[in-house]
Amino acid sequence: MKILINGLLLNEKSSGIQYATQNLLRALSENDRLEHDIEVLVSGNYSNSWKESKHFKTHRLPFNSTNRMKRVFYEHFNLERYFKKTNSIFITPQTAYYLIFQKLPLY
Repeated sequence: MKILINGLLLNEKSSGIQYATQNLLRALSENDRLEHDIEVLVSGNYSNSWKESKHFKTHRLPFNSTNRMKRVFYEHFNLERYFKKTNSIFITPQTAYYLIFQKLPLY
């Protein structure tokens, strides 16, 4: 099973949700016994602080997510298409009201 994690918020000014997401991703990347493929979606200009492995990958999107409004717009219109194309479970660590109305299975 493939799991997509929305990491576009990581380019914003760090607060609680960014710290928690970074710590979660770092811990997942250090786990050598992952049973599922995890793909973290980040903007092209983000430098991650985790290591990649066979089951833990970073996918850089052709997008700069430092502007919050542009990021929300991108999530609303482009991530849905990417999600449907990959047929994966989608995890978003922030408010996902726009995806709920799209009737996507969120976790």
